[in-house]
Amino acid sequence: MTILTAMTTKLKAVAISLIVIGLTSGAIAGSTYAPNRYQDSLIQKALYYAYKDSFAQAYRCLDIIIEQTPDYYPAIVIKAGVLYMEMADDESYERKDYFMSMIDSSSHALEKHLDSLPNDPWALFFLGTAYSYNAVWEGQHGSIFKTLSLGLKVGKLFGRTADIDSTFYDAYLGLGFFHYLRSAKLGILRSLPFVADQREQGIQELKKAAIFGKYGNLSAALSLGWIYYDQKKYSLSRQIIDSLIACGQDGRQVQWLKATVCRAQSDADGLIAAFESIKEGLIKRGNQNNYNLVTCDFYLGQAFYIKGDKQKALYYFEKALEYKLSPSVEKRVSKKLEAARDYRRKLSQSTQ
Repeated sequence: MTILTAMTTKLKAVAISLIVIGLTSGAIAGSTYAPNRYQDSLIQKALYYAYKDSFAQAYRCLDIIIEQTPDYYPAIVIKAGVLYMEMADDESYERKDYFMSMIDSSSHALEKHLDSLPNDPWALFFLGTAYSYNAVWEGQHGSIFKTLSLGLKVGKLFGRTADIDSTFYDAYLGLGFFHYLRSAKLGILRSLPFVADQREQGIQELKKAAIFGKYGNLSAALSLGWIYYDQKKYSLSRQIIDSLIACGQDGRQVQWLKATVCRAQSDADGLIAAFESIKEGLIKRGNQNNYNLVTCDFYLGQAFYIKGDKQKALYYFEKALEYKLSPSVEKRVSKKLEAARDYRRKLSQSTQ
């Protein structure tokens, strides 16, 4: 069974039926943070909805757990992750304090739990997940030193989880990403004899999470897609994208990856399809700061320009320049706006 076949089979089972299954990872006695069947089902549904851009439905699933069991902190960890996905989708981080409060409260509770039950794989896994979200936040908005410090903690926590239970496949998502990213960032230092190159190890761990993981399979698949893009292995990235879309996972997380890969491949038709899908979803969602809409229209303009459709290209470049933007957003898209003006001037002159 290839990774793509296995991944498609796994994702279809989640996306189509959302069957309530028993826990596949062996929880040891006293593992109070192992989800029961009902909690497990709701967490899986929440993640499914989040990757379909249905954030309100994802929150409802998690809030059911939190309302019924307020001290079940894994649900709060997952809710923080969904909130981060939503903020990233909106390109607006106004709820960062709420995000950090969930990370801090759940991390503190899980750390306290591990003081008495240090070998609870579920507590280790969810604490590692909380630290992962925090590391991503710091990497994008905070301190690189905090990111590195949290990254080391993440690697140790997921490593301990896998050591306790080698069939805890979701832990390999964090391990794989940690091993690959750490080695990828070393650059030329990888040639030194005492520096291990763990990129391939990371890829194999991510494949394991994509095929066998329950909560992290989608994230692992997307991580592999981005890694293959980074390695310029565009055909492999496209295979993963097509596999995800074929089993119903066509949300904006997947479409952004598709758009990026299509742009690298100069696939104008694929780029247009991806950005039209993203734009349609954003407009339907509403309440945009217009950062993503400018991005969509700019690249749609470029795609039609490549195809030689000057009229449509001009239309999208003009659309990109029409949005009302806050000063901070305008600064972030200033290069695209400047390029759109250049395209508009060039196209206007050619049509006269």
